[in-house]
Formats: sequence, structure tokens, C-alpha cells
Amino acid sequence: MAASAADRRFKIFAAADGFGQPLKDAVVAHLRAHPAVAEVVDLGVDKYYAAAASVARQVSSSSSESEPEVRGVVVCGTGAGVSIFANKYPRVYATHCASPADAVNTRSINACNVLALSGKSTSPDAAAAIADAWLATPFRAPCPASGDAPWPEDIQKFFDTAPDEMAAIPEGSGAAVPDSACAICCLRKGMEFEPVGIMPGGEMRIVRESPTSAYVRFKAGSVEPAHHHTFGHDLVVIKGKKKVWNLTKKESYDLVDGDFLFTPAGDVHRVKYFEDTEFFIRWDGHWDIFLDEDIETAHSAIDAELYSPGAKPKQSIPSWASNKSFCSSSGSLTPLLKSSCTAGMTLSVDRYAGSKHPGQLRTRSYPLMRSATASYSFSYTWFGSTENSVPRSR
Repeated sequence: MAASAADRRFKIFAAADGFGQPLKDAVVAHLRAHPAVAEVVDLGVDKYYAAAASVARQVSSSSSESEPEVRGVVVCGTGAGVSIFANKYPRVYATHCASPADAVNTRSINACNVLALSGKSTSPDAAAAIADAWLATPFRAPCPASGDAPWPEDIQKFFDTAPDEMAAIPEGSGAAVPDSACAICCLRKGMEFEPVGIMPGGEMRIVRESPTSAYVRFKAGSVEPAHHHTFGHDLVVIKGKKKVWNLTKKESYDLVDGDFLFTPAGDVHRVKYFEDTEFFIRWDGHWDIFLDEDIETAHSAIDAELYSPGAKPKQSIPSWASNKSFCSSSGSLTPLLKSSCTAGMTLSVDRYAGSKHPGQLRTRSYPLMRSATASYSFSYTWFGSTENSVPRSR
């Protein structure tokens, strides 16, 4: 149980910047001689915001029921800067006080637990009187703002709930909560992307030049053919699923939300996207890319590994491409996602071969190991002008 106003004891943390140091030293000496103060911890001198933070952390982390009660004193040139930064911490109620009346008011109304003082405007004797009033005044006590009389009943009822409601901010349900605390996700909002011409299905936006960073996204089913750069690059997957083959190191990596990968300069690598994927990438210098194979070769290599006979398909066909992939049986075409695509039929996909063979249609056929439904199906990316691509039966 908290002590009564008459016998409360305090542990006080104090700090200041260079402008506030002389007054802080005087107040610390005064408080150490105060009969209600059990301990004063002098945290020294720092930049005003760092000094305020060092005190506020101690007050914020203490229990409201702790004995002795934990409070703080912060001093800078004006008293304003330290109060601003102390108040960034939860359950810290810092107020700049220029007079004992200010101290009594803010203790009575705001339950002020961090006293902010001006090293430029407040004398040591005035600061001592302010500190004494601040320590002596309990929450909701009569004060100059109440006419030095007890608060009326309706205000007393307000005070009954105010401390808990104050402590709940910003955690309370009524507080405004940002959509995301992630700097990259905030950066992504409203971003306009530009197509990656040699990587169909890909778009990117350069965020910063040299060292360079970019936000990149690829549609499900897209492929990056084997390529390399003159720079090493770091990437982190924001959302989605992709597989990277480092052909130089003969290694592969399955990446999902939150995964990080560094690829050294010159390492040849190939990529397949299984879901719509977004990632943040950073590299030193200006952007360059050197292709080591064409898109058709990349698809063939990936298909050979992921979709070899007897292997289970790796993903469902995405909705944006579903009308471009078909089953064929006896010369008739059926959309892949229909239940009539049964085991024994052949999946036929027509797609453009990419920039190496503009306008050239390629058809590939794969036997279905079992019935193809939305949850168990093949997926392929179409490249080029899909509105001019024509599915053909085998």
C-alpha cells in the first residue's frame, strides 16, 4: 500500500545539460538534505534530450506502488526541452515549473512525477522552494487552480479514473496506432513502380542512389534468369515466397517473409517466385545487371528441378494467369482450375520466349500426376503480350 502524504519517502533521479548543470547540482544538494528523500541518484550531465531520457527511463520502469516512490528532476536552459523528451516515455508526467504554485498545480491535477527546471531563469533558492512544494503536494490536493479548496465532487470522480486512463496511452484502444512501425513498410505506401524490362513480371523503385537501395516486387510465377552484378547486394523479403539458386556457389535458398540474403559481387544467381513477392534490396554503387542465360533456358532449368516426373507441383496457379493455362484431352481445351482437369490429362502452356525470341510462341506439355484443382496445380508465367498469346491443344 502506498504511504500517506505525511510519511511518503522518495528516490529521485536527476540529470541536466550543460546549461542546467549548476542548478541541478544545487537542487541535488538540497534534496539530499530533505527529510522526505531517501536517496538521490545524480545521473550527471549530457545533451538535454539524453539527460531527460536517462531520468525518464528510471521513472517509467518503476512501479506506482514502489517504496520509496520514484521521481525525477531534469534541468536544461529553459526547462522546456527536457520536459518534451521526458514525456516521450510511458507513465512519465513531466512539467516545467517556474514557481511553487506551478508545482502544486501540476502535482494536484497531473500527478507530475518529473520536475523540469530552467537553469537560465530559476535561482537555486527558487528551485528549492519549487522542489519542496512538488514533494509535499499529493495528487488531487487543494491547489491554486482549485482556489486552494478541495476539488468539487465531479472533479474528484474524474481524478478517480484519470491515472489509469493516462497510463493506458498510447496502449489504450482509443489511441491512434500507426499502421506499421516498420520504416520500409511505411516507405512502400503510395510508391509508384517502374517495370523491369528484362525481367518480365518484375517492378522496382529506386529509393536512394549510391549506396543504392530499391523496393522490388515480382508477380507469382515470375523468373529471373541467371545473371550477376558488379556489386554485392543485401535483400530482405517483406512478403511472399521465392527461391534463389546461387549457381556460383552451387547453393539454393528458400526465402519467405522476413528472410535476409546477401549475394556477393559476381555470383551468378537465378530466382523463381512462388507467390507475389516484395523485397527491399541494397547495394553499393549504381545499378547494373549482366544476363548469363535467356528466360527460356531459366524456365527449363527450374522446371527440370521443381517439376521433374513424379515430383509434386510446388504451388497453385495464380489468379492473374489462370486463364492462360489449360489441360488438353482429345484436342479440347479446359481451364486448369476446373475440376474436369483430371489425372492423365496433359497440361499445355503457350508463352512467349522472352526478349531473345520476340513474338515466338513456345508450347510445353506436362502430364498431370493427379487431378488438378485450385489447391493442387501447376503454375507458369506468361511473358510478352498475353492478349496476343493463343493457347493450343496438343
